[in-house]
Amino acid sequence: MHNKIKTFGMPIAAILLLILMILWQAGAFVDKIEPGIIAPQNPYKGETLTVSARDIMQYEEVSATVRSRHSVDLAARILAPIRAIHVKAGDLVDKGDLLIELDDRNMRANAAQARARINAVRARLIEAKSSFIRTRNLYGKESATKADLEKAAANYETLKAQLASARQSL
Repeated sequence: MHNKIKTFGMPIAAILLLILMILWQAGAFVDKIEPGIIAPQNPYKGETLTVSARDIMQYEEVSATVRSRHSVDLAARILAPIRAIHVKAGDLVDKGDLLIELDDRNMRANAAQARARINAVRARLIEAKSSFIRTRNLYGKESATKADLEKAAANYETLKAQLASARQSL
């Protein structure tokens, strides 16, 4: 018999406890306020203020970087010191506007050296040409060796290549 009470009594007690908890959560054991309008008992009698809506400018300072939609990478084809800069970041420029002036003293000196080199190579080329022609004539008369002719021809061709190189550097 004791086992039957234990077997049926515990679940029944748990179910009753569960029902009591549900009723308590639903507010069955608390007095309820009837619906209706309740008149204020102590209205405020102090100073009153009127509130009205208005626009307020709000701002917040932030650090940022502004970048142009278009950017240009500028590079010189030659290495030279800058003499003057005619624009700054953000300036509007048109095609053909002068942006930067480079110091051209070194370039003028290099050009003068190249002209002098051309003149020197021309003078040596004239000598090498006449030496080649003379050696070729002598070789035709069997008065010069083939080695002499090849040496004169090589010297003449070398000086022609040096003249072309000097003109390119100018």
